[in-house]
This record gives sequence, structure tokens and C-alpha cells, in this order.
Amino acid sequence: MRDWVWWVSSVSNITTSVVGVAANTFMIFVILKKTPTQLATFSIIFLNTAFCDLLACFTALLVRQRVIPTAVDLCYISNGPCTYFGPSVCFFMNGFMLHLFAHAIWGILFSFAYRYYILNHPPPKQSSVAVVIVLIYLPSFLQLVLYSLSASDSEQVKLVIEEKLGYNVSSECVSGHLNLDWKMDYVNAHMVLSTPTSFIGVLILRKLITSSVIVGVVNMSENTRRLHSQLIRVLTIQACLPMFFILGAIGYLLGQADICHHPLLESSFIFVAEPIPALNPFVLLYSIGPYRLWVQGALRDFRRSLFSKQNKTNVCTVSMTTAPVLTRL
Repeated sequence: MRDWVWWVSSVSNITTSVVGVAANTFMIFVILKKTPTQLATFSIIFLNTAFCDLLACFTALLVRQRVIPTAVDLCYISNGPCTYFGPSVCFFMNGFMLHLFAHAIWGILFSFAYRYYILNHPPPKQSSVAVVIVLIYLPSFLQLVLYSLSASDSEQVKLVIEEKLGYNVSSECVSGHLNLDWKMDYVNAHMVLSTPTSFIGVLILRKLITSSVIVGVVNMSENTRRLHSQLIRVLTIQACLPMFFILGAIGYLLGQADICHHPLLESSFIFVAEPIPALNPFVLLYSIGPYRLWVQGALRDFRRSLFSKQNKTNVCTVSMTTAPVLTRL
């Protein structure tokens, strides 16, 4: 099934995933080493997001999943390196990736709740923030467990795809869920509803936070106010990125309703969802002043060091070419 959609989706998956792994690894380093004191507690939330995005990009690279929904079934064709380990491994890794996406979305809502909380309260302990993150993770973990328990036999899934859609998948790595039950109802509901629910909560909290800061209800220094505005801006951008999930959901619903089946729609998750965790670290690095200034300084030092080495090389080259001439003189 290596048509043009296969090649385009493969290039898109590999590009975004590799960039995402590299960018989020760098982001974790910056958070651990370059976070200023005033962001020490909030950096736990940044670290949670970057770690989730890193794992999401890595698993997306390994799975490279094509999703084929029908009225009562949900089938997957895996094209990534996980195929060397069989459909069961690909199936679990896909579920692991999906639960990371869901957890990251709830994490954005918690970020806004945290910013609103500290307007009128002292910053909580880092351990308290970590405990809340674990509690927020529980619905996503339950999603992973229920997803894993709803696997169907690979050969049976192949027969369903061939009978209902006419695809030849005899040589493909196939997995999925046949006759969707309550376990997959929870998984689908959690994936679909988490984005709009979180986004509505973000809009409400953002309005409350902005009103408090602008009106001056909260006393804070100009530097703190500026940093607070930067955090709200980056969180708002991060909250908007998951809205691209809606495009993937449309493709999923079109297939489930048997309105339209096409490889491009079935690969839409790769195009609209996988870039999100790859973009998040760039948004964070650009929008947070202390991180941006450190990166800019590091780039200047790198260029200065590179030019210095080039100048030394040029001087050595000139010296070597002029030495014989001086000797003859």
C-alpha cells in the first residue's frame, strides 16, 4: 500500500518526530539547567509537558499509524519500526502515544489553574505540584489500561478491513478493536472531549487572570507582571495547538459514519496531531524571556567561537603559504 499518501505521511512523520525528539530533549535540558528562581515551581509543569511531548514524538516515530474507522470497528495499520516486533507491540505503543496526548491537554488546563491560584496565594511546594500532576494523569492512565484491554486478534482485523473496505492488507502490520465496547467508548470520549473541555476552561481562567492583572487587583512588581504575561501568552498558544485535533476528529467521524474512506483521511492524525508536541518546545523557548535570552546568548557564543576558529585557520593557512617565500628571501 505504498502510494503517494504513504510516502507523504512517512516524510511528515519522520520529519516532525525527529525534530520533536531533538527539540524536546533540548527543552528538558534548558528547564533543568537554566530556569530562574521565580519559575522554579512552575518549571515542574514545563518539565511534565516537555517529557510527555518527547515520549509522544518518539512513539509516533516508531508507530507511524494509519487509522481506519468503520461503524463498529477501529483498525490500525502500522508502518513504523515497531512492525519488526509485531502488531501487539505497535498496538500498545499507539495507545501509549494517545494517552500522552490526552495528558498533555489536561496539563495545559492545570497550567492556567496554577497561574490563577498564585495570584492570591503563595506558590505551592514543588512536591505539591507533582502530586497534582499525578492526579491529573490518572484519567489518561485509565485510558491506556482500557485501550490495552480491548485489543482484537490481528488476523480477524485484517479480514474486517478486506471485507468492508476492500484493502489488501495481507502483508501489513494490522491491529485494532472489533465491535467497539464500553472500554473504547471511554477512550474515544476522553480523547474527543478533553480538547474542547480543556479549551473552555482555559478561556475562563485566562479571562479571570487577565482581568486581575490589568485591573491591578493583584499587587506585583513590573518584572513579575511581565513574566506573568509571557507565561499566559505561551500557555494560550499551547492551548490553541490541540484544536488541530478537531481536523483529525472530522476525518475519524467521516470514516466511522461510512461517508468517506480515503488513505489521506486515515493518515490525517500524522498531519494534524503529531506536529503539536514538536511545536510546543519552540513556542516555549521563544515566549519565555529567560529561556529565549539564554538561547540567543548561546547562539551568539557559538557563532563567535566558530568565526574565531575560522580566523585562526585562515591565519595558519596564510602563514604556511608565505613561509617558503620568506625563507628564499
